[in-house]
Amino acid sequence: MLYKPHFLLTLTYGVHSVHGTCGTCPLNRVISYLYNSSRDFAMNDYEQKLLENGFSAKDIGKLKSIIKRDESQTDSLQSLVLDLSKRFWGGVICIAIIASVFAYGIYKGHNESLVSYGIVLIIGVIIVYFVIPLNLAWKAHCFIRKNRS
Repeated sequence: MLYKPHFLLTLTYGVHSVHGTCGTCPLNRVISYLYNSSRDFAMNDYEQKLLENGFSAKDIGKLKSIIKRDESQTDSLQSLVLDLSKRFWGGVICIAIIASVFAYGIYKGHNESLVSYGIVLIIGVIIVYFVIPLNLAWKAHCFIRKNRS
């Protein structure tokens, strides 16, 4: 077998194969690491816009994990951000309704029922927060509003 330099093998075959299909070869490990890391960290323009407008890399990772969990794979990052933007007002309205029930309970209720109204308030806000992630929804709402104009 005629020896070829590593970079030519990499360009020709995608991996270094001087030693055959050796998974322990350091060059194979470096090439696969560079390939996988460049594929994972390569961001498209929309992800760059999200980063520039208040989303963190962790937030984008959460959004991507939500997309990957979808079995039908019909959602894209754009549609998910738009959906979160719409959910923001739903979450705000739900929290306003729960807070108004609590305020009504304080105003018209008895002192004994104040604790139960407080428990309902806390549980309701926790449920709304987990169903509608308000921090991501707020960022999505600001991003959509800023990019519309």
